Amino acid sequence: MTLAAARAALAPRGVLRAAINLSNFLLVSDQTGATPRGISPSLCGALAQRLEVPLELVPYANPGLLADAATSDEWDVGLIGAEPARAATIAFTRPYAHLEATFLVRDGCPARRCDDVDAEGYSIAVSRRAAYALKLEASLASATLKQTAEPGL
Repeated sequence: MTLAAARAALAPRGVLRAAINLSNFLLVSDQTGATPRGISPSLCGALAQRLEVPLELVPYANPGLLADAATSDEWDVGLIGAEPARAATIAFTRPYAHLEATFLVRDGCPARRCDDVDAEGYSIAVSRRAAYALKLEASLASATLKQTAEPGL
């Protein structure tokens, strides 16, 4: 693909509007300044630089809000976890990062492996509308999923 074609596809207005999820500290590690810093903002900056266009970060408080905005022309590219439920409105590339997730259990809990927690009597807390929540909704057979009242909390 030529630079002109990539620019037309990814930054059709002459600026790269890049959506980032502020709720994941692994991807956005510093929000104290005027511009968020971390892996996601750095990747967006590198893409804008390669496209030779200015960068406009479009921050969202959580991944659910970022996904909701996919059909409202608020951003051109977004950094969000790939998940089948979101694929109805978002076209995903190969992953730019791989984040390992596991369960945190109380001291004395007999569960030691991920498979152990999907059992009657276990409750799993998760941030509403995060990719983790979407995955657990689709895969849990026996445990109870308890989601935060607000996404990203």
